[in-house]
Amino acid sequence: MPWFQLFLCAVLHAPVLSQTDATYQLTPGIPETVPIPTTGVVNFEATDVSATSRFLVMQVHAQHASLILRDTSSASGDSITGNSMGMVRKVNGSADGARWSVAVSAGAAENVTTMVTLQEYGANAPVPGGCNQVFALEVDPNIRLTTADHRSQVWFQWASEGGRPASCEDAALTSRLNYDVYVKYVSSNDDSVEGLLGVVQDMMTADKIQSQAQKILSVKNDGTQKSLTTVTSQRAQGAVYGVVVTDDKRGLTAAYVPAITYGCNYTAGECSLEYGATEWVMIVASGVVGLFLLILGHAFLKTELALFGFISTTLVSFILLTMAGTVADGACLAIAAAIGLVGAGLWLFVWWMFSFPSVSVLLPGLCAGFLVSGVLFFTPFANISWWASDVNYGLVFACIALFFAVLLLFSPRTLNIVSCSLVGGYCVVMVAGILLRSSLRMIVLNVVHHASVAGYATVLVITPFQAQDIILGCAWALLLVLGICWQFYRSKGEPHFPNQRQQRSHPVGNRPHVRDGTIPPLPVVDERSPLLGNQTPPPLYQEAVRNNGQRQRPSEMNPPM
Repeated sequence: MPWFQLFLCAVLHAPVLSQTDATYQLTPGIPETVPIPTTGVVNFEATDVSATSRFLVMQVHAQHASLILRDTSSASGDSITGNSMGMVRKVNGSADGARWSVAVSAGAAENVTTMVTLQEYGANAPVPGGCNQVFALEVDPNIRLTTADHRSQVWFQWASEGGRPASCEDAALTSRLNYDVYVKYVSSNDDSVEGLLGVVQDMMTADKIQSQAQKILSVKNDGTQKSLTTVTSQRAQGAVYGVVVTDDKRGLTAAYVPAITYGCNYTAGECSLEYGATEWVMIVASGVVGLFLLILGHAFLKTELALFGFISTTLVSFILLTMAGTVADGACLAIAAAIGLVGAGLWLFVWWMFSFPSVSVLLPGLCAGFLVSGVLFFTPFANISWWASDVNYGLVFACIALFFAVLLLFSPRTLNIVSCSLVGGYCVVMVAGILLRSSLRMIVLNVVHHASVAGYATVLVITPFQAQDIILGCAWALLLVLGICWQFYRSKGEPHFPNQRQQRSHPVGNRPHVRDGTIPPLPVVDERSPLLGNQTPPPLYQEAVRNNGQRQRPSEMNPPM
């Protein structure tokens, strides 16, 4: 009986052993989707390698799980840990003995879906990471990503020239290698593993990267530039970064192992996009306020001025509270909104005291100018090297906002209507933008980050511009035009601004015909009617002459003494 029990135990455990110690054959250029079990190891062997190949790049990618990649064919047994990584293996036309193993590091509750691929390169192709001096591996083709404070730092090691031993000190050789950094974004509403791995597959070879990704930077190893750059990042927005190195002399290219980031720490629970009660109240209120400004902003001037006082004060307060860094974002928003109520009352008091349109509409104009400047610095214009200084950025940003307000200040009515339509349309569009996770919400957040995050001026402004962004951008432009036309039409024939001083000196309720509800008839006038009403008319000229101009009679004169 003992032999039967041993046989039964072996049969029952055979599938488990084959699953945890499975071996896959990797053909260069053909990516494979492989599940990695939480326990055990999955082995990979290279096959069908070309006789002209001189080195291989094996890479494995997962969405969030941490994996361990180990070179099992070398005596050193080099290993690396991460969710997106690779290794370089030198070969001489034969891949005999080229083997790797992949295992789950920790924290995975179920099998991890990965994409594994093998790329081969010839003798003269540049070797990614061949001049590594910092990273873990001797030849490290990986891109190191560090995400913090709404930005991601992209760092890679210089490549070495192919076809000879690595010569990283020869300037003539290293300067002819060009490095282009690319990025491709995952769809904003797609958090699936399949969606991410589909983007990763497009970033594995130099040809695909150059044709399908967005180039953000070009550098050279000439002693004056660095293989490190910082770009903007959005929470829970998947992005895949890649680097292509090109040998200008030989025209050969090679691709680094792409790197994945979501702009947050998934394992720490930082990638949640759930909004609290305060955020939802502000989102709904933003839509209502935007609709009011878009349709009735100029007609209800006092309400509009109070709203712009609230918006501007809330924004400035939120930036200052964020700079302090001691309060959570939700609490900062609530405190800033409370301070904004004070700002609304103060700006309404300014109108009540002075009633000067050019002064009162200046704040709405500055708010609209702030938005115009934010849009401009949301484009590639923001990546000009001149704006890498906080002082330069702040001065230019303020000048653009002031220029917009002053440009239309010759007509306060025009400035007010355009400002209401521009800001109101953005508020309405942003309600849909937040729900659809559009990048347009970053127009304002980008400015907030520049003001509150130290060193943010050196960050490259790179954001996805996808289908929902195009639709919402067109909707904003349409709302702007419709809002301007409607408010001009609605105010046609009416005074541009109410006379607040006259209303204060002669309140409507104190007029007699208003108190009793009657309207006095208009008096009948002719050429003899007096210019001053309710006055005794002067006597006729002839009667005045007859009564006052006659000489007194002699009989009526007093007798002489």
